[in-house]
Amino acid sequence: MNTWISLVSAVTALVAVIVGPLISWHIAKREVVSPMRQQWINDLRAKIAEVMSTSHHFFIAWPGDESPESEQMEAETHKKMLFLYREIELMLNPKEPDHAALLEHLQKITFGVNQRETAVKYPNIMGETTALAQKIFKDEWTRVKKGK
Repeated sequence: MNTWISLVSAVTALVAVIVGPLISWHIAKREVVSPMRQQWINDLRAKIAEVMSTSHHFFIAWPGDESPESEQMEAETHKKMLFLYREIELMLNPKEPDHAALLEHLQKITFGVNQRETAVKYPNIMGETTALAQKIFKDEWTRVKKGK
């Protein structure tokens, strides 16, 4: 009987030595990844909002003529939007369909905002972009809540 108790005690101690660190590692990983993912969501949201607000302002304010002021405004705005687009591109995973679709919409916004022939499509593109971004943020927030 004493041998049996000793064996059970030894097995219990062995399991505790193996399982304890695994559980601790899993919890520590979750506590590190979740805040990083939340920061990523916040940064991505800010950059998308900036691209969309900059393009909207440009779409409304751009005179569309050939004046030096108009060309300078177009060049500065395009440079800013292109920089933001590239930052967002580096933050997203092109293998995820929603991310790829969002990049496609942001590309249309970035490269088509000064094209008056796309003016009719502009509100739809903005609405679709907003919906895609919201879906991505919701999916990522769900991952954060689950601790993935």
